[in-house]
Amino acid sequence: MSEIRKHFVSRFKDGNLMEFDFGQIEVVVLAFLSRDRQLIQDIIDGVDMHVVNAANMYNISPTSVTKYQRKVAKGCTFQLQYGAGPHSMAKTWKIPVSLANRFIDEYYGRYPQVKAWQANNIKAVKASRWEIGRAHV
Repeated sequence: MSEIRKHFVSRFKDGNLMEFDFGQIEVVVLAFLSRDRQLIQDIIDGVDMHVVNAANMYNISPTSVTKYQRKVAKGCTFQLQYGAGPHSMAKTWKIPVSLANRFIDEYYGRYPQVKAWQANNIKAVKASRWEIGRAHV
């Protein structure tokens, strides 16, 4: 048990605290919203998408992916989902921008419906911002 967890105790006699891990909930939500067939299939099949993405990013086999490479790919995955670009990824993970670009290209190559869904959302946000701006003129 970590030092921090030792300080969290139940107020009930013999009570327990519960911890939930919603592992990759963002990925599941993204698959649902984007309806990306490959992402849905990867989730159903239990594919470790971070290993696959790292293998594609580094141009190596999935069995050769190191823990650090998986960590970088996982971080890039979530950064991309939340709108980061290659320069932000490169800075965060101390990788060349060209490698971040490769990750993006490979990720969207594998999950093209995610890219389309994101692009449609960006258009909708920009359009609604314009409409809101015009409404207040």
